[in-house]
Amino acid sequence: MKRIMVFLMVIAIVFSFTGCKEEKEASKKPVSNVSSAMTYSEYMEQIEKEKQEKKDKIMNAEWRNHPEDFKLIALTFDDAPSYSTPSNNNTVAIIDAINKYEGAGTFFVQGTALEKNGTSLLYYALECGFELGNHTYSHPYLTKLSKKEITEEIISLNKVVEEKLGVTMKYIRPGYLDIDDKGFEVSRELKMPIIHCSKTISTKDYDSLSTDESVKSTILNNAYDGAIVLCHGWANPTGACIEEVCKSLYERGYRFVTLSELFEYKGIKNVPLGEIICDANF
Repeated sequence: MKRIMVFLMVIAIVFSFTGCKEEKEASKKPVSNVSSAMTYSEYMEQIEKEKQEKKDKIMNAEWRNHPEDFKLIALTFDDAPSYSTPSNNNTVAIIDAINKYEGAGTFFVQGTALEKNGTSLLYYALECGFELGNHTYSHPYLTKLSKKEITEEIISLNKVVEEKLGVTMKYIRPGYLDIDDKGFEVSRELKMPIIHCSKTISTKDYDSLSTDESVKSTILNNAYDGAIVLCHGWANPTGACIEEVCKSLYERGYRFVTLSELFEYKGIKNVPLGEIICDANF
């Protein structure tokens, strides 16, 4: 009798442990609003609907009805796409943080990075209201190229992005911010402004000596209305501090905009061509 009682107690303990484990594992699974009874077509329609709702929420944020009441800042990120998927990486941290504070930014696309990593991350950025700019195809020093070669660097990437993503890019950011009269001529001919960044906001997040604290303090201590900030989508310091940067700036009355929005909200109908644009105060 005692053996039977012991046996039953062991069985009860095992079942109890298994049930707790299953309940714990179940709690880790993401909750889905998509019904298992949906057809594949209905499932895809639901996914697209959710994506559009997310973008609409960002683009229809209340502050956009009166942007003149806020300080506007354009956060921009070079070398996109820096990863092949929109999973747990610095670029996604950047996108999600800026979205969290009712804004979007601009990613400058590099052709060789697009070849390597594909379009998934860029699609995610576009779905989240971000804009794409041209960071040249192979990221050369443009001053070392002929005018014809510079034109090819820009046009070839424009074509690829248009074909793969259906997006027409408006702005050029030269690799290494390297530009001369040949590049300015190309800018005028292609009607694409040359975008650098605010002279007082040098994050240097690409430098191995930079830290999340140095990047954060540089942005927060030097931010101003109409500023353009240059960072990189792959940089660990930027990925680590972007949430704190956005939170602090938001509380100080800043809102985060794409380059096109920055110029539009500032009433700039024609961005100058053939010269360096550092901010919206020209």
